[in-house]
Amino acid sequence: MFFKVGHHQFYITLVMLFILWIGLDYRRIYNAGFSLLPVFTFILWISFMSFLYLLTNEYVGTGWKIGWREIIGLPTFLVSGWLAISLIKYSFRLADQNN
Repeated sequence: MFFKVGHHQFYITLVMLFILWIGLDYRRIYNAGFSLLPVFTFILWISFMSFLYLLTNEYVGTGWKIGWREIIGLPTFLVSGWLAISLIKYSFRLADQNN
């Protein structure tokens, strides 16, 4: 789940799979008590960064002399980590319900 800022197309498939998973398995997700907040936060963050990438001419047109790609990488890493930990917890919770 590493994110190379500026290459948002790599996450389009992951976002579509999340949407498909939620659509097909919503009842079991709800019954397991899984919060979808990390999933939606991740989707919104990647969407916002993609939009910002277009608006700023690949993060260059901001006029600031800082490395936007490096700065954006930290919150992306944190959101991705939160998502990964939440999915791991969900899988253990689901396994406990099935046993």
